[in-house]
Amino acid sequence: AGLSYWQLQRRQWKLALVSEREATLHAAPEPLAAVVPAAARADGVAPEHEFRRVECRGTFDHRQQLLMGPRSAPAGVDAAPP
Repeated sequence: AGLSYWQLQRRQWKLALVSEREATLHAAPEPLAAVVPAAARADGVAPEHEFRRVECRGTFDHRQQLLMGPRSAPAGVDAAPP
């Protein structure tokens, strides 16, 4: 059985998407402020910055830390410091 036309198109689209994501993930990190400016978009980052590696510096404020527990197994919590 062969693939239909739409399946071949989807495969080409998917291969291009994977290649694009790999290139983005292997690129040098950018400063966070360049990717997400102070006046951040309401719907998140711009499409060209999706999956972009960033770097930032700061200090964890453990007083404002949020602990998130699971709704089901396994046991444990994730810490989300601001």
